[in-house]
Amino acid sequence: MGDAFDRPSPSQVEAMRALVAEAMADGAFGLSSMLAAPPGLLATTEDLVALCQEVRRYGGGFSSHIRNEGTGVIEAVKEAIAVGERAGVPVDVIHLKIADQQLWGRMNELVALIEEARGRGVDVRANVYPYTRGQQQPHQHHPALGP
Repeated sequence: MGDAFDRPSPSQVEAMRALVAEAMADGAFGLSSMLAAPPGLLATTEDLVALCQEVRRYGGGFSSHIRNEGTGVIEAVKEAIAVGERAGVPVDVIHLKIADQQLWGRMNELVALIEEARGRGVDVRANVYPYTRGQQQPHQHHPALGP
């Protein structure tokens, strides 16, 4: 869709699905997204589910730089989980963090969302920066966040 901020037409969505299927057939591991900036922020949850349905056909996963890492981080993690759950694909939340100081100290809520989803059978995990920049406190290992 180039630089357009328009919603895709049904035929454009089908073209996107075909491109994802072609990439998967060529050996891609899955679909990654950057939802915090244009053009990715234009994608709806429905768009992501539709594209990830193609990913599922090839056994791939969904890796997402979530839509919001500030005051909307909880809803953004829920969205990533919903995409995986609805499309039936594994989910990796890229660079899980709380960037807005007013929500600092609430990381346990994000980890709980991931653990609850795993309890429902959703294959979801997250990764964090391997350095202290952006961390409010020293990193402690947690199974939901990986090694």
